Amino acid sequence: MDEFKAQAYLKFIDRKKVIPYPGCDNGGSINYGFKVLKNCPDEAKLITEAQDNEHLKQALIDINDQSTSFFTIGCEKVFKKNDYGFFASGFIEIAFNYKEMVAQPDNYFRLFMHFTKELNAKSLIGPIRYEWEIEPAYFSNVNQDGYSVAVWILCGLYTDIQQAESSWGEAIVFLTDFLKSTQTFNLTKIY
Repeated sequence: MDEFKAQAYLKFIDRKKVIPYPGCDNGGSINYGFKVLKNCPDEAKLITEAQDNEHLKQALIDINDQSTSFFTIGCEKVFKKNDYGFFASGFIEIAFNYKEMVAQPDNYFRLFMHFTKELNAKSLIGPIRYEWEIEPAYFSNVNQDGYSVAVWILCGLYTDIQQAESSWGEAIVFLTDFLKSTQTFNLTKIY
């Protein structure tokens, strides 16, 4: 496999979601719904989508720690094989935990710019792609319009599933460490 630098992309999704949202069956894929995990590490350990992946479970715990500026909204991961090899994909969706910051999409643009700068400095090697999707949201339990960002991590193709899982794990750890290192603010918290 040829080695190349990880890449990051940003796009805006023009549909509005309501958070919290209930769980549902999406025709074979079960969405377990939004759960408040901010400052609740024991709850984060129980998220169904993360039960079989320690990297994702730890990301939920770390991002929702009281010391960060974010809370998680949802997550998922998939490790599969196709005709060409093994790949990994998944996402973690976050929002700023401040009413003033969640309301403005430019805060997510700035966050993305800092992330790409860190990514270029780190030089993760391999077929790793981060796709940031900013989307309007209404946080109904606090009556707040705003935005969230789903960060998709796509890794592949590899000759075995362990390589795909390891690459995805390294990529989510990098994202988590970046979010943990981001400045906190003395603003109105959502959770």
